[in-house]
Amino acid sequence: MLRAQAQAGEISLAYFDEVGFAQVHPNRSAWTVCGEQHCIEAPRGERLNVMGALFSDGTVMHSRAIQPALRLLEKKGITLKFLPPYSPELNRIEKLWWLMKHRWMALTRRTKVELEQTVNHILTNFGSQFKMAF
Repeated sequence: MLRAQAQAGEISLAYFDEVGFAQVHPNRSAWTVCGEQHCIEAPRGERLNVMGALFSDGTVMHSRAIQPALRLLEKKGITLKFLPPYSPELNRIEKLWWLMKHRWMALTRRTKVELEQTVNHILTNFGSQFKMAF
């Protein structure tokens, strides 16, 4: 019902979520020559936690931009509807996080500064350089 209202332009629908990014990119699987061991350096580092909102019009905002808006929610008549615990199939921003981690970010080790720059670059250029479709 909410998606239909957003498509009709009756409401602005936002999918809000938190995600964590690691300095070492996740290595779920890899191909290795038969008989050889695949090794990847995986030192622990600080994680970058990001809060974001993906709006029904395709725009995205991250935590710094959202803070002032959170204080105005009630005054603006915004109603929060909470999804069941861990329901990524219902929260469209989960697809954004997946694309960032598995398609748009290079498989490399980053410093904390490089990680922040990479995440900010993707979020700043979302909708132009980085696009997703439903």
